[in-house]
Amino acid sequence: MDDHLWPPIDEALIVMLNRLIPERCPSLDDDERKIWFNVGQRQVVRMLQAIYIEQQDNLAD
Repeated sequence: MDDHLWPPIDEALIVMLNRLIPERCPSLDDDERKIWFNVGQRQVVRMLQAIYIEQQDNLAD
């Protein structure tokens, strides 16, 4: 990933996003639209977390 194109991502942001948008299984009451919306939110959190980890690895190099 081209992490040099991203501004520095703060660990506190990743922690807060993981609290606000946790990994979870859908409820039987969730309709398909809500499930896909939640999947999209988590994908953004995962992407930011991956960029954060890559940025930290590059700092260590």
